[in-house]
Amino acid sequence: MHGGRVTGVRLGHGEVLTAGMVVDAAGPWSTVLARQVGIHLGMAPVRSHYWISAPDARIPAHGPMTILPDNGAYARPEVGGLLFGLRDTQAVVADPAALPESLQGFRFDTDPAGERALEDGYTSLQSQLPLLDELRLAHYVSNVSSYTPDGFYLLGPMPGIEGFIAATGCSGAGIGMSGGIGRFISELISGQSTFVSPEPFRLDRFGAIDPFDSDFIHRCAEARARKRTG
Repeated sequence: MHGGRVTGVRLGHGEVLTAGMVVDAAGPWSTVLARQVGIHLGMAPVRSHYWISAPDARIPAHGPMTILPDNGAYARPEVGGLLFGLRDTQAVVADPAALPESLQGFRFDTDPAGERALEDGYTSLQSQLPLLDELRLAHYVSNVSSYTPDGFYLLGPMPGIEGFIAATGCSGAGIGMSGGIGRFISELISGQSTFVSPEPFRLDRFGAIDPFDSDFIHRCAEARARKRTG
């Protein structure tokens, strides 16, 4: 960074790649990278998880994805069984500064196997999916999602810093919204008018924050718990 402008990226082995624009799209590692140039991104690593039952002939292979907002859950067929996810009613978060380079095999310190979350949400979910009692759970999948306090993405430049754009904090929708996010970022970089307003995604909308502060991290986790759209 030189004179208030990001000019490139230094790789782990020391090589420097210069660039007219750097896009921070590093998912849960985005905050650590941005901090190196004095940018505080308002997001935190929060748990997302789901279970998959053993195959069962009663589950239609081409059934729809069902969102159960009042139950904090969703479900759909997967590999012959039933996949279902539950919201954590209590914050399950990670320290963004302590994330490993690879998330393979990563487990959160709190409720690492999801047993408490399953116990908390099971009765409500079973009221909508009576078959659940007869299914055998075969898989538990848990990993990191990057959530902001309001559940909206972090897209665009940081005022006062040239040469930097973020595309992160997707709050569980990164894959589903990747096409639109890619278009939005490309329009910003090329100087075009964006196809949607950039205001909801401004990086500075939370004011002066510390993304490594535990209170702020828990604000982000609360956004995950409030989410009602899958």
